[in-house]
Amino acid sequence: MVKRNISPGEWHTEAQRIINSAFISNEPEPEQKSNPEVYFGEDLVAMQTLFRNQVFNPESVLYPSCGFDGSPAKVFRDVTFLDSEEGNRGCIELLKKLGFKALKQDITNYKPAKPHDLLILLNPQFRSELALPHLADRGFVLANNYHRNASQILAMPNFELLGTIDFSQNPVLTRGTKNLRLPQDQLYAFRRR
Repeated sequence: MVKRNISPGEWHTEAQRIINSAFISNEPEPEQKSNPEVYFGEDLVAMQTLFRNQVFNPESVLYPSCGFDGSPAKVFRDVTFLDSEEGNRGCIELLKKLGFKALKQDITNYKPAKPHDLLILLNPQFRSELALPHLADRGFVLANNYHRNASQILAMPNFELLGTIDFSQNPVLTRGTKNLRLPQDQLYAFRRR
């Protein structure tokens, strides 16, 4: 920052100099992606595949607050995508166009015919307790901790932490994790007792 002494009466001239020196581009702004698309994150597919191969291969999966993430459909059969579309407008229609089972509704209004074997909680905009009634006895949860979902489940006595899966395209499952800080950049595998 350059300090300048401005004499009385020079303020208008100095203000004009500052305005004139500001860079204004006549180039158009980079085009924003106005049509979001369903994505399949390579790291998410790799982590979920590791879970399926090393821990459990579920019959049915619930992915509430899914947004545009279709990754579980590349790994698991019978995935139900659920989103109220607050902030993700159009995601359910796009998931349906790809042939996925997708429902536009809030987790509190969801009424499955039977509980799911696996619940995926990645950045949901609700507390974990709202989704857990839809999980079968001895069912599994994959959760991250961006919205404290993993911490919430860890605090519940009827769930055990099986281990962590690091976010990468070559994930590793670390069993018997004792790290109670639960950093955000991990995926946590739980089982209902």
